[in-house]
Amino acid sequence: ITEAHVAVAEATTGSRARVTIATNESLGTYVLGPQLDVARRRWPNTTFEVTVMMCAAVRSGIENGQYDLGMILQPADDEPSTKVVKRSIISPDVPLVFFTQPTHALARAAPRASVPRDLLGEYPLYISDAAGDFHLLVRRYLQHDGLPGPLIRATGSVESVKRSVLRDLRAVGLLPAYALTDEIRDRRIVALRVQPGPPPMRLQALTPGIRSEHPAAHQLIESVAATFTVPTRSIAG
Repeated sequence: ITEAHVAVAEATTGSRARVTIATNESLGTYVLGPQLDVARRRWPNTTFEVTVMMCAAVRSGIENGQYDLGMILQPADDEPSTKVVKRSIISPDVPLVFFTQPTHALARAAPRASVPRDLLGEYPLYISDAAGDFHLLVRRYLQHDGLPGPLIRATGSVESVKRSVLRDLRAVGLLPAYALTDEIRDRRIVALRVQPGPPPMRLQALTPGIRSEHPAAHQLIESVAATFTVPTRSIAG
């Protein structure tokens, strides 16, 4: 049945179909949302269903064929593709950004200079995930030199990280650059240039290797990739 739906969809965008998508919260809100509006206009009879979950659950859902498309942020040295899951790199470099209020001591002391990583240990650090790959990645990065890292406070969502930083004069936040564009532009927060910088991340699209890819899913991957053609590294510099 799925193969038949794909075959019809390849002939006309007016075909009735359903595309199920699994992703994490930040990608679903800041990256997929605008592109889904375009996809729904392009495929008026196709239903796009998005489920938000942790990256490990996204991979599992794609492996067992539960979802048609997955999008995740992974470390640059992520594991290779398998026959069960087809992977494509949407963006090889998605920066993570440390940020504070403009009046934070680190922002005032080094408005143009780099902040040594060990100085972060004096301040509470807010991230969205309480567990999982991203949480472990951040913890390893902060404790790389064998020093005790900052107290990590998981808020459960990207917006909660932002609100926590805006409420706490001492707080430092860590989020993907794409989730901070508006706040940095409006000068509500300041990006810190921490050295050594956070581990590099990349944005990957996952599709099941056990069935054909719906053309709407393929077009969605391409439209998301197009939004990353303009470098985002400058947001932290």
